[in-house]
Amino acid sequence: MQRIAVAVLALTLVSGTASAQSPVGGTVEISAGGAVNHLTDDESYLGAGGQLSGGVSCRLSRRLTVGVQVEGFRHDRHFDSGVEFKASGAAVVGELLFWFGSSKVRPFAGPVFGLITVHQHNRYPRTVPGPHGLPVADGFDQTSNATREEVWGGAGGVDIAAGKRLFVRPGASVRLSRSFFISIQYGLSVGWRW
Repeated sequence: MQRIAVAVLALTLVSGTASAQSPVGGTVEISAGGAVNHLTDDESYLGAGGQLSGGVSCRLSRRLTVGVQVEGFRHDRHFDSGVEFKASGAAVVGELLFWFGSSKVRPFAGPVFGLITVHQHNRYPRTVPGPHGLPVADGFDQTSNATREEVWGGAGGVDIAAGKRLFVRPGASVRLSRSFFISIQYGLSVGWRW
């Protein structure tokens, strides 16, 4: 991930700036980015965590792009009661993005689909009846599991041309898996097109 970001930065510094044009079919793009990822499973909100991603895409026409993203994420949520939700994982998703307009700032939207792997570790305080029937803490119960399954949803954002080949993309995505992992992401990616 860091190598991609360094390569994009180096190419940007070498290229200088030039006026942007709408990309045409056959254009290849690489990108790297970061996002805030809100993750929920079928029982609880696992928290907001950081996400890093990298991807490659190909413009099939001025209005259509197909691509793939690889993402890694981590979540930690702690409560005063001692309850902890921890999750980490990765996703590989395909995108089919439709583009609107032909200026230096172009909105896009489309479906996403792929695979997600989530490793969860949850901890709960264990209580036993104490004096007068009041609960007393007696250690912790813990559960861990890993899930790998299909995910689908939608993405959208804006492509901002920052030079002839450099672009910046603020965007958002909502995804759902079959066991009801819901991921809501918003972030920023930077990329380079050929």
